Amino acid sequence: MGPDGTSYVDIAMETAKNGPSTLVNGFWSPAYPAVLAVAFYLFRPSPLNQFPLVHLVNYLIFVLTLWSFTFFLKSWLAVRRTAGMAEEEPHIIPFSFSLFLWFTMNLITPGEVSPDMGVAAIIFLAAGVCFRLSLPGSNWTRFLLLGGILGAGFYAKAVIVPVGCFLLALLFLRPPSRPGSRLGVILAGVVFLIISAPLMGLISQHVGHLSFGETGRLNYLWHSAGLRPLHEGWTGGPDGRHGIPEHPPRILVANPKTLEFAGPVKGTYPLWYESSYWYAGAKGSLDIKEQIVALKITLSGYWVICQEMSALFAGALVLGLLGLRRNVFPARDRNYVWFLIWPTCVCLMYSIVWFEPRYVSAFLLLFWLAAYTWLWSGVTFAVRSALLLTVVGALYIPMAGHLATATARSVHGILSFEPPDYAIAGDALQAAGLHRGDRLASVGAAFDAYYAQYAGMRFVAEVVDVQAFAHINPAEFAKLKDRLAEIGVKALVSFDKPITSGADGWQGIILPESQPFRFVLLNPPGQNGP
Repeated sequence: MGPDGTSYVDIAMETAKNGPSTLVNGFWSPAYPAVLAVAFYLFRPSPLNQFPLVHLVNYLIFVLTLWSFTFFLKSWLAVRRTAGMAEEEPHIIPFSFSLFLWFTMNLITPGEVSPDMGVAAIIFLAAGVCFRLSLPGSNWTRFLLLGGILGAGFYAKAVIVPVGCFLLALLFLRPPSRPGSRLGVILAGVVFLIISAPLMGLISQHVGHLSFGETGRLNYLWHSAGLRPLHEGWTGGPDGRHGIPEHPPRILVANPKTLEFAGPVKGTYPLWYESSYWYAGAKGSLDIKEQIVALKITLSGYWVICQEMSALFAGALVLGLLGLRRNVFPARDRNYVWFLIWPTCVCLMYSIVWFEPRYVSAFLLLFWLAAYTWLWSGVTFAVRSALLLTVVGALYIPMAGHLATATARSVHGILSFEPPDYAIAGDALQAAGLHRGDRLASVGAAFDAYYAQYAGMRFVAEVVDVQAFAHINPAEFAKLKDRLAEIGVKALVSFDKPITSGADGWQGIILPESQPFRFVLLNPPGQNGP
């Protein structure tokens, strides 16, 4: 359970309790927490069973994604049969599913508590419909379907707005169907807008200005425009370069700098539950130096993925050289230019803001399928078979080792009946006398504080300056504890953070797979707090 997952689960729990109005959030999209909320409402899981239920939902979403990829593959093969290229099906089907499993298991991963697997399903459905636009039949219905899929995708993740616009623009410039279908592309865009409009209106009302979601804007400010990192909170700056915060977290203690953010935002970690609230008023402009730094970071991430995909690059190089040697390079049908350019545009978009492999996994899969089916047309059946088998084997050998290690660890955990880290930490807080609903403070950011969600507690304050805290003297520590106790904090938690030798009263436990988890009680049981 990562930081994003904790916020999605928070929203889902609020929705199951208070209704769908809590799904409107300036930063997080509503579809994934809505699905989790339905599961929570139907099964009413205990805190210990909530985590497995979330991953059961993830598995079902993975099955849906597999189905949507099958739909895409069937649509693509139908077009190839129409064009007289059915002889390549013995290679396309196993190669496509091999790449599907590698990209989804290795880059997205079904265990990631995020909507990215569902977004991949939307991408594959949209790509499948794009191919069906070239088949005989009612194109108008298919254009309507394409717009509907993109509109539904917006509810899964806001990035579908620019991604969908890229696709529709490419289809308009080079429609993959008979002449006159540009009107159909416009129709798809209208349907896209109509379906998206209700959520856009709710988000705009929620954040106070026209918006389809603040995720992209805030990520650009954090990673490319020099705004204070999100884990430190934003209380403004002396030069006012990034604007004036409308809802800054309150400075509770100046040294070490400690922020308080008890309300009005809910959630286990309010700073990450609704970042658009805390960063309201933030502004930014293009800064070439900072943009170059951001590009270096994102390109280094792409470089890591390229290393993992080295077998695909090597296979494509061999196919290209063989085709060049034989002087056989079939012209690619310009009607399907979107198949290669769409993934490329999306990857370039992420490179200027922020990048994680799970964001681009589905698009990389489409890109490689397009590239290989173009290149392998220039080689013989036997060479193609041997080369594709080699490429897939080279991809899966490292992945098989990883899966074997993960499986062994999981089996050991099941057989040894060891509780997970989050349960050990949460139970330790409850054993110390804390209860569900109690307030906590953290040393450093509490992004990964799923143990607090499990225990039904929430963070309302954070020691931002961890280095200053590491050298705090007893008098300053006593003042910090008093100020935290005044706002109702029951315990100060340090998870894998330095603890000053001059600070007493800490209790600690050793977690099986993590650093020591430590906390100090501010309102011991039996002592009345404020």
